[in-house]
Amino acid sequence: MILCANPRLQYLTHKREIDRAVTRVMDRGRYILGEEVKAFESEFAAYIGAKYGIGVGSGTDALHLALAACNIGPGDEVITVSHTAVATVAAIEQAGANPVFVDIESDFFTMDPRKIEKMARKNREQSQKRYEEETKKPSIGATEKRRKELEEVAPDPRYEGADRLFNEMKKKDRH
Repeated sequence: MILCANPRLQYLTHKREIDRAVTRVMDRGRYILGEEVKAFESEFAAYIGAKYGIGVGSGTDALHLALAACNIGPGDEVITVSHTAVATVAAIEQAGANPVFVDIESDFFTMDPRKIEKMARKNREQSQKRYEEETKKPSIGATEKRRKELEEVAPDPRYEGADRLFNEMKKKDRH
């Protein structure tokens, strides 16, 4: 559970160190890509056990970079909670992907894993149905093109039963 924050108390706890850092940045006049940012990136990376850290201008930028690092783009779907901030959806759309909203569970107000599985199952069924409908069409060239498009968005093999489902879809295409 995420507890409420007390920014004033957090600031007062570290006031002297924060004020010195802000003064150094203002005195140097370089608050974008300066030495303080470089130091923060290195220290934060070390703190979380990563090789590198990259400071960005906003949470939207951070989410967009994370999506890009995962090669998420046009035609992809990104599952997020239904009560997310606008910035989350903005980053997903900026990447060219489509947001898919899943409700939260009531204990911790986080994404409900059962609803994710239900959503994935529904999407697999819809993909299979579209695939079957498209491959029944008489136009061979259009069907082949659509089949290739559908194979690109075929169920992820990490999902239970996805390999079986995908192979069944391929067999139907051959007959």
